[in-house]
Amino acid sequence: MKASAILLAALLLCPSGCLDYGLNPGKMRADCFNRNPGGVSGGNPDAPPEMQLYDTTLYFCAVRFDESYDWQRDTAYGSESFELLLYRDFEPVLSVSSAGSGCVSADFDTHHIIGGHLYTEKSDLSSTVIGRDGVEIIRFEGREFLKGLLPDGEDIYTLSQSRDGEGFSFRKNGEPLLVRSEGRVFGSMVEPSYGATGALYLDEGVPAFCYWTGSGASREFFGVRGGVEQTLRPGATAASSVNDIKFRQGEARTDEIGAPGYRAVNCRLWNFPSDLLTAGYMASGDSYFSGAFSRVSYRVEWICGPEAEVYCSETSAYAVADDRQGGISIFRSGDELMHERGRMFLSPACAVLCGERMFCALSHQEGGGNPEIWEGGEKREVEVHGYVSRVAVEVSPAS
Repeated sequence: MKASAILLAALLLCPSGCLDYGLNPGKMRADCFNRNPGGVSGGNPDAPPEMQLYDTTLYFCAVRFDESYDWQRDTAYGSESFELLLYRDFEPVLSVSSAGSGCVSADFDTHHIIGGHLYTEKSDLSSTVIGRDGVEIIRFEGREFLKGLLPDGEDIYTLSQSRDGEGFSFRKNGEPLLVRSEGRVFGSMVEPSYGATGALYLDEGVPAFCYWTGSGASREFFGVRGGVEQTLRPGATAASSVNDIKFRQGEARTDEIGAPGYRAVNCRLWNFPSDLLTAGYMASGDSYFSGAFSRVSYRVEWICGPEAEVYCSETSAYAVADDRQGGISIFRSGDELMHERGRMFLSPACAVLCGERMFCALSHQEGGGNPEIWEGGEKREVEVHGYVSRVAVEVSPAS
């Protein structure tokens, strides 16, 4: 038997789903405090008093069509009127009509929830419009789509990429700060590891993002932090193997796996105050699986066998997998918690993990069923003729 097979067998038999290499005992992720502690009032009972009381607010947005319209076939794409709804803990708090707003689209990847506000994007052949709660706030020339959207006090930073090819623009309140005619940005508005603001985020209080040019072994990497561009070196990682680069306290980090015998296949970085995780599709020898690697404890957590979308917090890791045969599954530490057929998981933005709580929106592939929000083994219907396009969680001190 090959060593890789023995290693994977040991991983499968390990009750915690983790392997310990003894390189840095550190603190297990299950013992770490989540930056959104516990996700419920009470949080972690072992946490300091100031970290124990937090409230979780669930937000999601949904697209509602007229009952007579077959939105799954969507034969009238772009011309059928719709309503975009924002929900707060399953109660609708905002309704935007496509007929009354010029900054909303029915495309699910153009809806974003940040700080309890609904941000939207819409582009035509010559311009791009950004809206907040149904009202236009930014307009600029060019047919682009958002890679990052970062509200910062009274300012709004945007990072957008051309819909017609390479190149991107970094703007503040619609005014260009940096424009490149080539290059592709790491991250997007739907990649879970980047959070609600997408590829554009704050590192030590300043906006930051990373991008690359070229292809294969000839790729070159760059970072922009606080408006200053710099060349990045991926270290020992081959240029063709880099899937993700993020700034962490001013230092650019890649998605490499430091555990012996493992390699990242399609992974992303998860940046937490007390840990840095590489999570996604990875391999050990000839064996492939979806998992997470902690750079504090040097533990690899096996989540599931198939390639899946991985979600991490400082206390847990889940995965959502599409079996390509009309079935959606949710996994945790090797256990399949849910399997539903006839459902669609529209995008990675349709799920979010907060502490130990996983929320996942599922929409029907056909028929007239309402979309559902899954949490903890239970599903709750959203009464709209349409689909849920994004899920988000806001955590605040308990009231």
